[in-house]
Amino acid sequence: MNDLVTATWYSVIISAILVIVTAIFYIIMAFQNRKTVKLGMSQIQVMSEQLKANIEQTSVMRQQLEMIIKERERPRIIELIQHVLSPLVHSLLIAIERHESGEIDYCEELMVTSLDEEYFRDFIRKFPQFGEKIKKFNEITKVVNAKIDDLIQEINTSEFREKCHELIVAYNQASPEKRLLEDYTSINKEYSKRFALHIIQNKRGDLGGAYIYNKFWQLYGDELLKVRLQESISDKLTEFEHLWKEYGDKAQELKEALEKQREIYGEEYKITRKEFWAQQVRLF
Repeated sequence: MNDLVTATWYSVIISAILVIVTAIFYIIMAFQNRKTVKLGMSQIQVMSEQLKANIEQTSVMRQQLEMIIKERERPRIIELIQHVLSPLVHSLLIAIERHESGEIDYCEELMVTSLDEEYFRDFIRKFPQFGEKIKKFNEITKVVNAKIDDLIQEINTSEFREKCHELIVAYNQASPEKRLLEDYTSINKEYSKRFALHIIQNKRGDLGGAYIYNKFWQLYGDELLKVRLQESISDKLTEFEHLWKEYGDKAQELKEALEKQREIYGEEYKITRKEFWAQQVRLF
């Protein structure tokens, strides 16, 4: 089919050249014979009509060829959407919802190894810019997690652990029915790091029933949160907040770019939204 369109275009070009040559010929002859002029004009008009018909035929054939190609490509494009685009969008939506909830926490990279390798490789070959965008998103995710580790280490000093121990002992005496571990080693391994993360999150009041130390935090959380007022901690928290916002912006930017490409595919190949989500692969 493609060869046929190419051959037709060659025919159009040759016809156009003949029209031009014929026109030049009859212009020259015009200086010699009026009858020749009339005949020449008639001949040029016929050839022009033929040229126009050839152009129209080629245009129709090109459109038909494009439709055939798209119909053949459509199943593969649907598979790319279902196995790559939609899983990536879905995972980024989860990350964005978590970010917008205000819950600062460790973030997970986009685990592209969870995707079908063949489809992902094909997608990146078509759109290498997305490979770079995913790489940058995963890089900032690593930086966020590293900064959280640094902040926890900065907060979780021996003095802080001692303070946690004192408060837990006081809490156990006041609430023996909801005792927490008083062993100093256990506090170092368990509670002090969790409390440091809540300080980064600026958690106040009720943590929810999922936390066994929820009652303790309701009583003593504000006391521990005073660590945020220390100048060295306060400056690092401010720096982290900027990084946290950048992470959210990157997630939103990548999600929108992937959604846009999915919409382009949907419009170009007449793919329904229902077909977008025939399969979901969670990457976090």
